This record gives sequence, structure tokens and C-alpha cells, in this order.
Amino acid sequence: MPGRYPDQMPQLDVTAALQVIDAGLGDMTDRELVSTDEVTNLLLDVRALLSDVDAVESSAVADSASATEAV
Repeated sequence: MPGRYPDQMPQLDVTAALQVIDAGLGDMTDRELVSTDEVTNLLLDVRALLSDVDAVESSAVADSASATEAV
């Protein structure tokens, strides 16, 4: 998918990250206590999704630079 729609990939990952956040908040909202493990897992899930955005953007920049040098 990154090769076909590079401009849309970061938005899809951000949307997925927002869905993870919303689900986590929904699970935790009605509780008085939340374990640090649960919060850590939620933050790691979001970080992983957003790190993928960085990787895709860096790859797209590198591909553009390679294509420019080849011309």
C-alpha cells in the first residue's frame, strides 16, 4: 500500500492511532484506578502506529531523492 498511495498512508496510520486512543480511553474512563501496565501498553501501541508514519515518510523522501539523482 505505501507504494500506491504514499500521501494517504500517514493519514491512515494517524487515524488508526486515534482509534487506539479512543478505545483505550473508553475502557479507562469509568474506572477510578488504571494500572501503569495498561497505560504503558496503550502508549506503546500509539507510539508503534505513529513510528510507522515516520518510517513511511522517511522512505518516501529517500525514494524521491533517489529518483531525482537518477535523472
